[in-house]
Amino acid sequence: MWNKVVLVAAGLACGWAAIHAQAVPPEGRRRQVIQFWAALAIGVGMSTWLALSSLATGAYGLGVFGATALIAALGNARQVNRQPFVLPPHQPERAANPPYTNTILLVSTAEPEGYHGPGYWAQQLRQMPDAPHWLAWPRIYSRIRGAYAATTGQTPLTAALVALIDDLRVQLPEAHLELAWLGEERSYLAQLVAAAEQTGAHLVLALLDDDPRALERAQTLLELVEVPVLQVTLRAVPAPVILQPAARAERLKQLAAGGMPDVARAASEETVLLAGALRRLLAEGSHQAQF
Repeated sequence: MWNKVVLVAAGLACGWAAIHAQAVPPEGRRRQVIQFWAALAIGVGMSTWLALSSLATGAYGLGVFGATALIAALGNARQVNRQPFVLPPHQPERAANPPYTNTILLVSTAEPEGYHGPGYWAQQLRQMPDAPHWLAWPRIYSRIRGAYAATTGQTPLTAALVALIDDLRVQLPEAHLELAWLGEERSYLAQLVAAAEQTGAHLVLALLDDDPRALERAQTLLELVEVPVLQVTLRAVPAPVILQPAARAERLKQLAAGGMPDVARAASEETVLLAGALRRLLAEGSHQAQF
């Protein structure tokens, strides 16, 4: 009886680790790989030990281990594709003398700076019209993680967005500008709280995406943060071509194949158009929400 318990436990651990080793952030991969090989060694070793007394018993033990590992892998392949639960952040504590009067968070819904887990990528794959079967998603996560790991320094998209922010700072000296990624919800909320603490008058959340689902998600996350007195504006603004759906879909295909796509800088005309939209939001007192 105890032999079967060991085989089932080893199978569960092996199947779990086989999927999570492909999906976890880089810093967690080593632990999952070790767990996979340790569980595999225990399962095969126990089956071999049982086979010394009876080949039928050994085959049965190997079957129990293999079936359990397969079931665990299938279950966890679906589990890792779920949207992670986001806990409400700690509430802002306004600084006595906030360093910034106006802050603009330029919120991108495109791929983040690095690979931090499957949450964002699962959401993007769900929206693909020709998305592969969900069983293939962990392997796609592994390829995306590999593409990020092979990139030295900033990704091409991050470099393009940083250049965009730098250009906007020249045109909007009256505001403090930061870049934020909506898809990385935990870090986004932390950044939102920090911006609320450091802003004295007006916080603008400029969403670089006109998809109603993105705007709804940004509003939902904003409602998790209670900002007393501060004026907050959440609006969609004109996104550069590099952030529009067609460009994002093409980059997702390249990343899913294990490649890091090149990204050109936003055109000067796009920067001027975006700066004008942000300037209007700063002056949009009648539409500011009070929190």
